[in-house]
Amino acid sequence: MLSKICKDPFRLFFPIAISLALYASCMWILFAFFQEGTYPGNSHARVFVAGFLHFSIVGFLLTAIPRFTKTDFLSKMELLFFIPPTTAVIFYSIVENSSFFWFFNSINWILLIVFGFRRFKKRAENPPYTFIFVGAGIVLSFISSFCIFLSFYNQDYNLDTIGYLLYYDASVLSFILGVGGRLIPGILGLTDIVQSQKKIYEKPIPFIQAVPKRIFLTLVVFICSFILEFLELNITAFILRALVITYFAVAYWGIFKSSKEKSWQKRSIKASVFFMAIAYWAVLAFPKHILSLKHLIYIAGYYTLTLLVASRVTLAHGKEGLELEKRIFPFGFVAFLVLFGAITRASITFLPGRLYMSHLGYAAALLFLATLYWGAVFITKMIKGLKD
Repeated sequence: MLSKICKDPFRLFFPIAISLALYASCMWILFAFFQEGTYPGNSHARVFVAGFLHFSIVGFLLTAIPRFTKTDFLSKMELLFFIPPTTAVIFYSIVENSSFFWFFNSINWILLIVFGFRRFKKRAENPPYTFIFVGAGIVLSFISSFCIFLSFYNQDYNLDTIGYLLYYDASVLSFILGVGGRLIPGILGLTDIVQSQKKIYEKPIPFIQAVPKRIFLTLVVFICSFILEFLELNITAFILRALVITYFAVAYWGIFKSSKEKSWQKRSIKASVFFMAIAYWAVLAFPKHILSLKHLIYIAGYYTLTLLVASRVTLAHGKEGLELEKRIFPFGFVAFLVLFGAITRASITFLPGRLYMSHLGYAAALLFLATLYWGAVFITKMIKGLKD
């Protein structure tokens, strides 16, 4: 079993991620409907972003990096190094010790940096050139998580502001762009986009030469948008970020293209990309409602895409094939629940105050049901893969 986890680390880390997503949803359900616990705003965000998304990313990259670079899978020793900080992040999520949570979160990123660097150095083939965003995301995740940890002991230098901006926005979106730039067109069946990428990054040349200038420019614009936001030039920052998202949506995610083969997986991805792109531009039109619109970005965009990519990874590494992607259950149903939950959360800002708390609970309940159903379908397949 251990050797199978080393070959497919997602079988360990995806279930952890789903468990934390359920826990994060439960925080709001218990508080909104039963007044249990304290106001879970910060705790919910921390567990969702640095728990669910963190372990989803770690599980995916530990699985994907060796395959894209044609190098060794995760070794048993490397896996053992991941176990203590992973266990600590889960534990401190539950007991709500924020400083220790962020410390061990940063340790996981260090381990991923070491893992990725060793494979990249020994690579027999270049990874997709959009993975330059993945590299940026890993570095930003470590820097930001460690800044947040230090902010509990040093209130100077705006470490918490820098940390949360880079972790919750910059690093997460880096992974969406980097991974999604290659995987999403592949899942959607946009072979022309995939082949045009492969012709460049599969050449036996240094990786830096395999990255097109337009991608370097996009990365620079992307990073500049966060520098500008830190300097409180928010409108300019949001415009630049919306342009980056729109560029990827058109050039790599084929938002205006139709796939030859239809499936609920593809429809769900298109819907997620559409909502995310619209939400980024809506922030400019409705800056007073930025918190609600960011929830639309996170839930309809990041959360939905993470589940859909995790679905493809699970099916691609199983023996059942991809036929399940054509079915409305689970794909259409899960996407509907999540997107409905996203709209419910985003619309709260336009509702009377007396409905605020109950609708937070409704949105959390929809996410809980979607996640629970997804887990029942796909975690079962992951466990089955360990037994085969």
